[in-house]
Amino acid sequence: MSTLFRERRSNDDLEATALPETEGGKRWWVLAAFFGLMLALMVFSLDAHWLTAGIILIIFIPFFAIAFSWDDFRVWIEATYQFVRSILPWILIGSLGAAIIAGLVPSGLVFDLTGGSSVRSSMISSFLGSLMYLCPPAEVMVTRAFVELGMGLGPALAFILTGPAVSFPSMIILVKIVGWKKSLVYVVMLFVLATLTGFTYGMFFPKGA
Repeated sequence: MSTLFRERRSNDDLEATALPETEGGKRWWVLAAFFGLMLALMVFSLDAHWLTAGIILIIFIPFFAIAFSWDDFRVWIEATYQFVRSILPWILIGSLGAAIIAGLVPSGLVFDLTGGSSVRSSMISSFLGSLMYLCPPAEVMVTRAFVELGMGLGPALAFILTGPAVSFPSMIILVKIVGWKKSLVYVVMLFVLATLTGFTYGMFFPKGA
């Protein structure tokens, strides 16, 4: 991307896409501890280790209150609200579409389009993944449903790679930030890389690792 687009963005462009600044900077260990606690809380919650997740939450709340100011919290709430307001309709549409596809598409059609380990199968799976917007747990479940309907493991990898990287809602936001030319190059590059990754994995591990 930096090779194809060497021009630099103006200060006005950078300021337009930057989040509001809060007073004072945070030391690296504060941010590392913050994201580490958030990651640990998410992982143990997803694995249903509620006791461990509760202990982490008890540690996280006073840490957050001490390490961050009200201005930090206000900025995050405002940014989160703006993001949720712009992306929520697409999340609902993508989740509904994934449920309909997984529940109604015949297994024979899935096998014909995405079965095996061909470049064509991985390409189709990459395209399908780019149309959806799913959180990781939902994406894993949808991918498993497609595999049970006949999708090959290589195409399944391509599908699960393109979902979070080039989903349709993220493309809309990306176009607003960097323009359609750079967005198109980004999408094409990820689409090609996901296809090649799925094809390569399917060639070496047609039945799984």
